[in-house]
Amino acid sequence: MQALVMVLMVPLMLLNFFGGIGSGIWLAILGEWWAIGYGIAGFLLSHFLLAIILMPGILLAGPAALLMEKGKTFLAFPFLLLSQLYTFAVITAWCMFVFYFFMSRAGQDTFWPLLIWSYGVALGPWMYMAQKEQQGGTGDASAMTTFFAQVAYIVVALVVIFGSATLIGLAMIFGGIMLVGMLIQTGLALAMLREEKRLSVS
Repeated sequence: MQALVMVLMVPLMLLNFFGGIGSGIWLAILGEWWAIGYGIAGFLLSHFLLAIILMPGILLAGPAALLMEKGKTFLAFPFLLLSQLYTFAVITAWCMFVFYFFMSRAGQDTFWPLLIWSYGVALGPWMYMAQKEQQGGTGDASAMTTFFAQVAYIVVALVVIFGSATLIGLAMIFGGIMLVGMLIQTGLALAMLREEKRLSVS
């Protein structure tokens, strides 16, 4: 699993670093200033909007953390699961909204720059929040969530490029990949809790 993540990280890092700049310049050359304007506005304003929307998920995570501290992992699990489900659902809804907003307006000349630009607009806020949490020393889960969101967005883009699917179908693909990420995160969290409990007992 770790080897696969490392392999995928290189193209993702290149896309994250050069994608926004390159597609922004491309769109400017094409005169698609509306996309640049909406993209910048969406990136700047979405942090506040998404932080508010994520509040129910954070509230659910509170009881989970308290129960885990008391060693009641079994009771904490439903709250943890609901918190993750809510967060992943918000990420899926946001990314699909951004994808549809830009790609429904794409033409033959603007398909590629709008696709790359939408990636940055959709995932930029999540990458920013994950980076802030990592700087605070608590961002491992957010980084993994963001990683799966990036992979899901690219898979959706590939489906559109090489095939065809409805928006609902694309959302199901995106959500399915996020669900796999959630299950992996939950499994890792439970494994860490068991290890910590074993060490504390010994």
